[in-house]
Amino acid sequence: MKLFMGKIFDIFFKGSKPALWDDIAENWLLILCVVVAFAAIITVCVVLIKKKRGEPHVSEKAKPLFDVRSLSFAAMCLAVAFVLSFIKVVDLPQGGGITPVSMLPVILFAYIYGPKRGFIVSFAYFLLQLLQGVYFLNVVQFFFDYIFAFTIIGIAGFFKKNLLLGTISAHLLRYLSHVIAAYAFFREFNQTGINDTAYCLIYNSFVLIEMVACIIIILIPPVKNSIEKMKRNLRKSVR
Repeated sequence: MKLFMGKIFDIFFKGSKPALWDDIAENWLLILCVVVAFAAIITVCVVLIKKKRGEPHVSEKAKPLFDVRSLSFAAMCLAVAFVLSFIKVVDLPQGGGITPVSMLPVILFAYIYGPKRGFIVSFAYFLLQLLQGVYFLNVVQFFFDYIFAFTIIGIAGFFKKNLLLGTISAHLLRYLSHVIAAYAFFREFNQTGINDTAYCLIYNSFVLIEMVACIIIILIPPVKNSIEKMKRNLRKSVR
């Protein structure tokens, strides 16, 4: 078993490198700017929330899609997800890598606020990913590897009563998107001796590894209870 796992690692992760802090060190200024920007947004929103407490109650129909509370939470989730996406535990040679549950903050936002807001915030997350660098081969590859792969995270919003299913769905659809792009445009990099489909499925399994990590985290009882309590409190202010 040990020899088998070693062979699998050599085949698919040869040339990869541990990159836990490397990317942060190289891009610290960009990360700092984004974090400061989101911190400024959150600060402004907190001030507005305090000011809004003294105002008369707004009718249900007049409530906007994003109020100050949901906007503040969106900014916080995006900032955390963006920073986590820079921390790559393993950086793969042909793109992609294992990050410490970088999708989870965006999934939580979609789970709490629903698909409409979830897809908007997920699309914003896609735009932030462009700051990390883009490999653009053609429009179709860009769509599957970037636009669809990250915007689809908002699908977790359809599972308002089941965070576990929302997490699995978001990761599986992103995984499928990367596999399609890999098979269509990058299977020429397959030098492993196995068929192209298996290569694409296994290479992009970094998404599934992150999915398992997310599942473990959200199933921890104190974390699960905290998420549900946060959901009840945050959902009060929106329609």
